[in-house]
Amino acid sequence: SFNNTPFQPIWLNESRLLAALKGTTWSTYYEFMRAELMAENNQIINMLTEGNDGLAAGVHVYYQNANSSCKTTVNNTCTLEDPTPHMAALMLVRQEHWYYFGSTGWLDKDFHWSPLYDKLSQCGKPQETAQRNAMIWTREYDNCNVMLNCSDATPCKGQKSGPCCIGTINVKSDHI
Repeated sequence: SFNNTPFQPIWLNESRLLAALKGTTWSTYYEFMRAELMAENNQIINMLTEGNDGLAAGVHVYYQNANSSCKTTVNNTCTLEDPTPHMAALMLVRQEHWYYFGSTGWLDKDFHWSPLYDKLSQCGKPQETAQRNAMIWTREYDNCNVMLNCSDATPCKGQKSGPCCIGTINVKSDHI
């Protein structure tokens, strides 16, 4: 992290790490990345700094059931939460060589194509860095606008913790 928060038992000064690895090819990986956690612990700030420094990254979101009482079994499939907030969170911090993985687990059967991926492919390149107004983040792309609103401190339905984050990705009408 670029920020050593008080009472943090272990801290790696990421500025020193990036300096030591300068001239090498490597990437970082965010396991269990979720929009509400990024907003709650300011991970967005860290990811923005990494992206601005040219670091490549992969981010993996484990989708949760929309209804926390639903249990997936061989004979029962649960409806998953809306992936839009998590994808919007990635779009806020995304730089060249940043990749998104959304699944319910590690196996091939746990990964499924989302029509939202096709929508994101229309966005083009970012036109600015992410902008913040309290707990609302926005970012403008060539062909879309992205927003992540985490101002509601109450967890969303099916969400275990954190603020309820609502994500929107609007493709500009002249690009549809």
